[in-house]
Amino acid sequence: MAHDNADVSAEQLLATTGYSVPMETIRAIFQTVETLLSAGRPTAVQLSDLEQISEAERRNLLLRATIANPPADLPRTLIVKKVIAESYDPDDATAWDSARFLKDWAGAAFLSQVAPEGGHSPHFYGGDRALGFILLEDMGADHGSLVEPLLGVDIDRAEAALYHFAERLAHMHADTWGHAAEFYAVVAALNPQLASAMRERNDWHERVINVTGQLEALGVLLSAGFADEMTYLANVVTDPGPFMAYRHGDPCPDNFFWQGNVLRLLDFEFGHMGHALSDLAYGRMIFPTCWCCNRVPPTVVDAMERRYRTIFAERYPPILDDAIFGPAMTDACAIWVIDSLSWLLETALKEDREWGIATIRPRITAQLA
Repeated sequence: MAHDNADVSAEQLLATTGYSVPMETIRAIFQTVETLLSAGRPTAVQLSDLEQISEAERRNLLLRATIANPPADLPRTLIVKKVIAESYDPDDATAWDSARFLKDWAGAAFLSQVAPEGGHSPHFYGGDRALGFILLEDMGADHGSLVEPLLGVDIDRAEAALYHFAERLAHMHADTWGHAAEFYAVVAALNPQLASAMRERNDWHERVINVTGQLEALGVLLSAGFADEMTYLANVVTDPGPFMAYRHGDPCPDNFFWQGNVLRLLDFEFGHMGHALSDLAYGRMIFPTCWCCNRVPPTVVDAMERRYRTIFAERYPPILDDAIFGPAMTDACAIWVIDSLSWLLETALKEDREWGIATIRPRITAQLA
């Protein structure tokens, strides 16, 4: 529906479509999107529709914005992704909802900046820090995720999907290799404190302290070299050397979506510059952050890793050397073990809680095997 007044149009859209957030929020988003898209243009960009496409209970509000008069460099529709939080403060880097939104913004913006033709994720068109939303390319309504082939009955299709998974990660890591400074500049522009915390990996140091304390409380006799090993891993996490690249951090199958035959990534709430092989180790470590956790046949894991290494070798040829790759992959797997124990051990000791298609105790024991 075309409009002459943004306030009136937002009111009409709310009345006819219905939203899970207050009308004043929709009105503010409507007006701000038009302002963002109109910046620097001779003719103002106007929206003709703003449709909620996410379920009410989701932690992010998704709106499809339709442009009434799209310029040549803009698509007809865009996606507005807004954080939902009881208290959103973009200046508070310690608040989970604020940090996850700003990391998501940084990841989408960074990938569009350093690899605009890479197709790694929906293109980033801007955002509003105060209102807590970003503008992304609309991938359409008919795309499926990586979940369907992996949980289906077609073995060949599942294997092919896993190879696409490894190749997408490899291309993203290769395209962001050597661009740490640019990434931290993007984060710092959003929140300097968050950039500092991400650079120093404060979160991982806290996990090591958490896991160590839990193991000691259980009476586990830690080896004499345990503290040194944790120090070594902390150094690897902070500075993985030639394996430093932008990693997704949560490459769960439902964060991968198909656009035709191309697999693309969404949701960078855990994204950061880090050890690239930690993303690749996801298959070897049985999908540690995902509800659809399951084993991948060793032959398929090996094939995934070969494909990845071939692509990443364009940036770092020594990855093809098993003497280089093997120890680095061991480090990546060890990082996942500490991460998983910090998230799950305390709960697992109390109950074997269900999480998706597997309970949490077998998840832990499988990763430790």
